[in-house]
Amino acid sequence: MLARVVAYFGHTAVACSDTSEAIEKHALRRFDAVISDYMMSPIDGIAVLAAFAHTDTYRILLTASYATSEMSNGLASGVIHTVLTKPATLADLSRVLSEAQR
Repeated sequence: MLARVVAYFGHTAVACSDTSEAIEKHALRRFDAVISDYMMSPIDGIAVLAAFAHTDTYRILLTASYATSEMSNGLASGVIHTVLTKPATLADLSRVLSEAQR
């Protein structure tokens, strides 16, 4: 669903069904932005975004309505550029995608 919304905003979207697939696809191509849900397995979304931290890829973390110290640390260290709290609106997503283009 998120990939369709991102495409609706005029971007090309690649959806992954799990964390290892996301990291594998990252090895094959460059992405302008990566959006990862915090609650994933076998590793969490912060670990997925950390795999992109050495690139210029804009990293967005989706999370429920709570924050963790790991999220704060990820923001402070630059592993995460933005946290988008669910339920996010289309305007919220559009805003962070615009930030990613800058």
